[in-house]
Amino acid sequence: MMFSKPISLLISAISFLCFNELLAQANAGLDQEICGQSTVMDANVPLPGESGLWTVVLGNATFVDDTDALTQVDDLAFGENVIQWAFTDINGISVDSVSVVAYDTTIVFAGVDTILALPNTWAQLGADLPPPPIACYWTFIQGTGVIADPTDPYTIVTGLNLGDNIFQWNCSIGPCGVFSDQVILNLFVWTGISSAGIVPEQWVIHDPVQQSLLIQLTDPADQILIFDAQGRVVLEEISKRNSERFSIAGLPNGVYLLRAVVENEAYVYRFMVTN
Repeated sequence: MMFSKPISLLISAISFLCFNELLAQANAGLDQEICGQSTVMDANVPLPGESGLWTVVLGNATFVDDTDALTQVDDLAFGENVIQWAFTDINGISVDSVSVVAYDTTIVFAGVDTILALPNTWAQLGADLPPPPIACYWTFIQGTGVIADPTDPYTIVTGLNLGDNIFQWNCSIGPCGVFSDQVILNLFVWTGISSAGIVPEQWVIHDPVQQSLLIQLTDPADQILIFDAQGRVVLEEISKRNSERFSIAGLPNGVYLLRAVVENEAYVYRFMVTN
């Protein structure tokens, strides 16, 4: 019994030291993968007499309160951000870091729409390749075509059909899901029109809202023809004035050629209808 009090005090002192040793261990929380540039941190919360401070080790971050263990953080850089939580108590300072990977959903781009003419029936696609670990692949949406390598952003496609051939670039973006963008390869029949030149843009005004074409020529056109992608005449007009407006409201979506004949000279203007 004579040793009970010293032993009791020793046990209490060890418990006190161990308890405070645990408090000094910073815990910045679990690594995160997020969609966008904002998240909420999840570090261990300081008790009275303790404190914490967030700092950026890699990337970028704006803290609503850099001393709050559960603060919101904004303006994260796309990609990996490493954020450090420094925890201070009576025993000193300990630090822990957390990785926050921010994914950008706006980077999916399938490339520029392209117009091709027979006899060519192949093309090279040109999508943007997002950074790892984002994985992307091509799928076929409309028309015809054989994709040589669905995972190659610059793959070759063959066997294209007349009209619109639509291909879709699909990217699996971490926690955000799958985002896609489409590209149109329009295969056109060149009608054999002999053209003296391209009608200057100020002579042809395409108004997609009013679904009309305003043709302003130096002289009235002897003949105005509009061809579809298969080379068929879909509209024929005779102009009586230098300036004429023609409705194209009845035309389906697609690429068209306008051919205007003025004093035995033919001019060609290409336009697209997207209702």
